Amino acid sequence: MVKGFNWKNVHIICGNHSDKNNEMYVHEGNEGLSSFYACPKYIAKDGNRSCTNRIYTNQLLKIMEIIDDERFDEDGMKISVKGLKKKIRDLYFEVLDEKGEELWISIKNIKAIK
Repeated sequence: MVKGFNWKNVHIICGNHSDKNNEMYVHEGNEGLSSFYACPKYIAKDGNRSCTNRIYTNQLLKIMEIIDDERFDEDGMKISVKGLKKKIRDLYFEVLDEKGEELWISIKNIKAIK
């Protein structure tokens, strides 16, 4: 279970781009499908190519559980997770930065961007 995160302080960054300011947003699924976080370039504009990088909310919760487990040592003391990198199936994530209670997490869904 994820605890101790204020979702306003969690920034999900599209890992398909190098720009830390390329924050993913919640996109509602069509016809009852699950909502997901998508790249701001998910919908192509002005003839530009779209970015299909996305992550479903249930997948994001699993990533947040992993990060939450890594945030504390054996004595319960909070430690930095900056630089933490993991792969879960076709999802790669990295904690790009951590400032106070804020986290910037880069996510790349290899299966979605093929």
